[in-house]
Amino acid sequence: RTTLDGQVELVAEIPGFPNGIAFGPDNRLYVAQSMMQTILVLAAKPGAVPTEFAKLPTGYPDGFCFDRDGRLYVAGSLGDVLVVFAPDGKQEQVIEMGSGTEPTNCCLGDGVLYVTLSGTGQLVTLPINAPALPLYPASR
Repeated sequence: RTTLDGQVELVAEIPGFPNGIAFGPDNRLYVAQSMMQTILVLAAKPGAVPTEFAKLPTGYPDGFCFDRDGRLYVAGSLGDVLVVFAPDGKQEQVIEMGSGTEPTNCCLGDGVLYVTLSGTGQLVTLPINAPALPLYPASR
């Protein structure tokens, strides 16, 4: 992270191909640990110890986003799925995106979940009745 005076500080070392990141509704930092099929959570400060928040049943977590109620939407690259987790990290839903689609990222806006599909080169939309969580919730 970068401090207000411009210093760069290491928050944590995460093996297993750390990938997507986002702040959750609890203002903690969430990290996709792709090779381990997990989403980790930690405080966004030096010396933080990551813990497992959720594990994908298939695919490898890439980009992800939260809705305002704390649900986590995770692109399961190479598994052709989008996985939805409840605020407590329990799996709620697996949305099949189609063979060879390779979802890589997602974001919420105006009642729509936008999903990038690297396998087909598409941006698709899914109707989701949930408002997006701001990118950095602590700033609201």
